[in-house]
Amino acid sequence: MIENILSVLIAALNLKLKRNTLMSLSCSCDMDYYPEPGDTTWYEPADYAPLSTTRRKRCSSCHELIDIEALMSEVMRVKIPDSDIEIRIYGEDGEMPLASHYLCERCADLYFSLADVGYCMSYKDDMRKLIKEYAAQQEMRKHVKDSLQKIS
Repeated sequence: MIENILSVLIAALNLKLKRNTLMSLSCSCDMDYYPEPGDTTWYEPADYAPLSTTRRKRCSSCHELIDIEALMSEVMRVKIPDSDIEIRIYGEDGEMPLASHYLCERCADLYFSLADVGYCMSYKDDMRKLIKEYAAQQEMRKHVKDSLQKIS
């Protein structure tokens, strides 16, 4: 019985290796992260809104240009003050606003979908690759589940 289970797991690992995919999706988010002075951090992408800038912006995920008035999601970024002058201006626990980054509508859809399923990722990751990785993980889970049902 144990040999059968091991062979199923080895088959699943071989399937993963054949695809040559890097597993960058994570189900465990580090919620105990406290940024240090000088760190740049970001907030979760905001809900959809039309791009209201005077110039087109580039999507941080797929790097395609987002047209003015096109639906997108804004990612607010901040820097934690680290010099004495920055601390005097923004306070010791303050945040210095940085230029926002943007996700096009397609990448924002994929980001929100993966986040709703419980995965953690950065807005800078290529969402198209992450969704392919997610599909490969689901296929591998199905393969392992089917193999285990055949054994029992």
